[in-house]
This record gives sequence, C-alpha cells and structure tokens, in this order.
Amino acid sequence: MKSVPALPFFASPSARNAAANQAAIGLEEARLRTEQLRIAKDLDLKVAQQSKAHVNVSDELQKENAQRRVAEEAPLLAESRLAHAAQVAGEAERAKQSGLAERQKRYARLTPREREVLPFVVAGMLSKQTAAELGTSEMTIRVHRGQIRRKMRPQSLADLIRMADNLQVK
Repeated sequence: MKSVPALPFFASPSARNAAANQAAIGLEEARLRTEQLRIAKDLDLKVAQQSKAHVNVSDELQKENAQRRVAEEAPLLAESRLAHAAQVAGEAERAKQSGLAERQKRYARLTPREREVLPFVVAGMLSKQTAAELGTSEMTIRVHRGQIRRKMRPQSLADLIRMADNLQVK
C-alpha cells in the first residue's frame, strides 16, 4: 500500500479530492489484499483437505487392489491344489493297479493245488485241518504253504490275507 503524503490544511479542494480518492483507492487495495489473503488461506485449507481425502482414497484403493489380487489368486491357488490332489490320486491309483498287477503275477505262479490250499491258509486253518479237509498229508500242506509264502512274498500272514482279499480269492 502506498503512503499518502499529508496535505496542508489550505490545499485546494481538487487536491483534497485527489487525496481522498487516493486514500479510498488505498483502502480498497488494502481490503482486496485482505480478501486475497483470506481466499488464499481458504484455498490452502481446501487443498489440504482434498490432499488428505486423496490420500485416504488412495489408501482405500490400494487395500481394494490387494483384496482383488487375493480374490483373483484364490481360484488359481485352489486349481493348483486340486491339480496336485488329482495328480497324487492318479499316482496312488497307478501304484494300486501296479501292486494289483504284481500280486496277480505272483498268484499266477501258484500251482492249482497251491491255489486250492490258499483259501484255507487265509481262513486261518492249521495245516492239520487243511490236510484233513483236502485228504492229503499234513507235511504236503506245509510244503504248499511254504511255496505259497515263497511265491507270493507276503510280509506277514495279515499281508497274505490282504493280498488274497485284493485278488478276491475265496
């Protein structure tokens, strides 16, 4: 704001009018400057509020994007786990079939008489009982039982029973 020089009391009316006009202009400039400062403060406040709102929205968008990525990856992860489970199940089935095929080969090596003795062994009958049932000697049944164990290669009697069950030996 410009400083207005003091006018002597005896100055002419036009000089006084000019001085009054200058004073009025100075006051108006001061008022406008004050208004500009107030508006600038308001704008700064609004910019700060908008910036804070922008940060909040940005944070929310980041959270939503993270949730979306998790949601998009979930089916892929589930699909991957399902594929792995299917692969494991397939391998288990192949192993089971392979084991069954191996047991069938071993069973095929048994003689007809050994195949006839096997159900008695699986039923838990003693050699003496089996011999009486088949009309042969106990020693012959013991030899057949030994041959069955050698050819079928069970880990135990329970394993032989499982093998016979899988082969559906009756």
